[in-house]
Amino acid sequence: MSLTVKHLERMKFEVECRSHKIVVDQPKSSDGTDQGMNPIELFNAGLASCAAFYAITFLSRRINKLGGLEVKSSWNYTEHPHRVGEISLTIRLPCSLSENERKGLIGTAEHCAVKNSLEYPPKIQITLKDQ
Repeated sequence: MSLTVKHLERMKFEVECRSHKIVVDQPKSSDGTDQGMNPIELFNAGLASCAAFYAITFLSRRINKLGGLEVKSSWNYTEHPHRVGEISLTIRLPCSLSENERKGLIGTAEHCAVKNSLEYPPKIQITLKDQ
């Protein structure tokens, strides 16, 4: 898999993957135009939407009405180096579940590939290529 990030203006970028495009930007306080989420927000969006995918997969085998599921991600920064130090995901359910179903849903959501990639980090290589 791959994607391409192209600079548009100031701190605004376009990310293209397959046939999809999104805008990544910084808030105005960081010299951006605030026309898109910043990279840390996208990072958390990836994790939360991955957990939501697994939650819906689990729930779809048990209930017919899936509307209303939400996953909220909140995070804190830490320093040395500057990074996200803690992330909390909260899954708001569309229905009540038994205690066993609740455990099963959490167990299923923990299979998220984004979560696994954070817990078992990939090797990251940065190279330069002149035009």
